[in-house]
Amino acid sequence: MVGNNVFAIIVTFNPELDLLSKQLESLKHQVNGIVYVDNGTKNIEQLKKFYEEHTFSTNIFYILNLKNQGLGYAQNQGIKLAFEKGADHIFLLDHDSIVEHNCIYQLLETEKSLLKKGIKVGLVGPVFVNVHNNLPSPASIMQGLCIKKRFPKNDPIFASYLIASGSLIRTNVLKTVGLIDEKLFIDGLDLEWCFRANYFGFKIVMTPDAKMEHRLGDRRISIGKVNLASHSPQRRYYIVRNSFLFNRYKHIPLGFRIRTGFLSIIKICAMLIKSTNRKDFYRYNILGLRDGILGKFGEFN
Repeated sequence: MVGNNVFAIIVTFNPELDLLSKQLESLKHQVNGIVYVDNGTKNIEQLKKFYEEHTFSTNIFYILNLKNQGLGYAQNQGIKLAFEKGADHIFLLDHDSIVEHNCIYQLLETEKSLLKKGIKVGLVGPVFVNVHNNLPSPASIMQGLCIKKRFPKNDPIFASYLIASGSLIRTNVLKTVGLIDEKLFIDGLDLEWCFRANYFGFKIVMTPDAKMEHRLGDRRISIGKVNLASHSPQRRYYIVRNSFLFNRYKHIPLGFRIRTGFLSIIKICAMLIKSTNRKDFYRYNILGLRDGILGKFGEFN
């Protein structure tokens, strides 16, 4: 990592230790430092043992939260520690994502090339492949009420937003745009940050030269020709709530806010038909709808 000081920030929550070990092997020679932040894993003693066995380098750190403080809070803990260690780039990663051997090098090269052209780069991300179906994920580009999906072929493309996992961000961009919004707790944090970066004039970039394995673990259900992710009732609370809280963020495009709120209502109705746990599903979705309209942030309680 000559000329750069890249720190990976990995938030863990009940991770599979074999997968975490595989991730570390894929990552340790690509970055200058790694910060693990655990967000209340149940079997914390087993995880602590893993950390103690694998933090063989002075540049691998871990933070243990006694309870789930929310994804944004944990990511910011890691980012702030990386700032203290002199990082000039932050690489966000989920605990179940595996990067290719030259992924971060390619992200840095893409960033450097675009910066030389005078492009105000905010975030660079890889193409990620869902290991459950081996399909790559396209970039999302907002056009009014529609989201256009595009796959980068030979050149990087500008997206409206990318997922947080695999995102490479310069620390001076984070200091300008701000850190992750902790109030949303979980779900949509990456969307909000990307739209905020857009508001500050920064570009969100996906490059085909960098690749990553990602696990979209939620079960999916089919309603006619439509395929929907079947999240847990508790996760649906945050998805629905935050889709309505987005209306309080003026830097999020109006078309996206309208689309997201409308689709949340449609999905509530559609998934009530298919859900195997209708009582809890109905309860958490209605509570999410209520709290989103009332403007309640933070953890559900």
